[in-house]
Amino acid sequence: LAAPKTALEEAKEAAAIAKKAAAEKALGISRAASAAAENALDALHRKMTSKEKKSLRLKRASLGRPAEKLNTPKFARRAGYVRCNCVRGVPNDEPAEWVAVQETRYVGEIEVRAEFRRETFYKEAMEPTEKVLALVNRFLDARSLGKACMVNTKWRKMCEDQTGMETYNLLHTPIRDTALIPMICKANQSLYSAASNGAVREWVLAHNIKNIKFSGAMWEHSGWINDICCSAPTPGTCSMHGVVNHVCLLYTASDDRCVYVWDSVSRKRLGKIQPPNKTCGTMRKMALSDRHLFVGSSNGIIYVYPFEKTCERPDRHECSLAAGPKRFCLQTQLR
Repeated sequence: LAAPKTALEEAKEAAAIAKKAAAEKALGISRAASAAAENALDALHRKMTSKEKKSLRLKRASLGRPAEKLNTPKFARRAGYVRCNCVRGVPNDEPAEWVAVQETRYVGEIEVRAEFRRETFYKEAMEPTEKVLALVNRFLDARSLGKACMVNTKWRKMCEDQTGMETYNLLHTPIRDTALIPMICKANQSLYSAASNGAVREWVLAHNIKNIKFSGAMWEHSGWINDICCSAPTPGTCSMHGVVNHVCLLYTASDDRCVYVWDSVSRKRLGKIQPPNKTCGTMRKMALSDRHLFVGSSNGIIYVYPFEKTCERPDRHECSLAAGPKRFCLQTQLR
């Protein structure tokens, strides 16, 4: 014979039965809610009958032009979407099936809006008033004023009135190159342009800028030309070309770690100044004095070379040989 159940066991069994019944009830409610939602969605997107289509066409005809708002938006049609031909949509015989758009969807960066969402209307930017301009221009520096000139005509006029800027128009483009032109210089009625492709081009200047013509090129550098400078004019007639107050030499510094010396008349290379070792930086800037050429490199060192065949170094090196000093001998390094 089975032992009789105690009161505690009966209470546990009743609690388990009640919990199971509550779970079944909750499951039934959720299933009923989902079924109701599906039925509501099906009822919402029920296809229109011929009678309903005819009545809607008559209504669109009576509305006239405002009825175009019911059409598929152009941005949605370009993305491949059309309004469904259901009882709540626009009758359209193109799609074979309808696609319900319950939430906001995106095709790339284009937002495809649902049926009941309102379209966004963007307003044009407002022109600033004179009071706003008068208050703002007190807090703008020169750089900010330059950027403000590009906003609109009112800002440009305000900047011109405040800074007194003058406008200049391009007269003519006398020269063009196939690469960037980081440096230019003028010597002896000629213009020399140094390009990033390693070329130095000479342009003969004229009184009329439209008559500036290409004369020749000096193309031996294998890297970006960082600087170009001219020698000082001779006080009298130069011994090399026989011209009074003539600039005889040109100096070019490049990323190929070389400084070339050029004859300004024949455009031939007269000398090559190389760094003392292969670990030094590239040649960036040059400066001239009465006796020396100073070359600044990318490693923070300035190399000093003499113009003439004179050497003031106390140590024994190549200039100590029987041939005597050589031109452009490295004298010292400024660190």
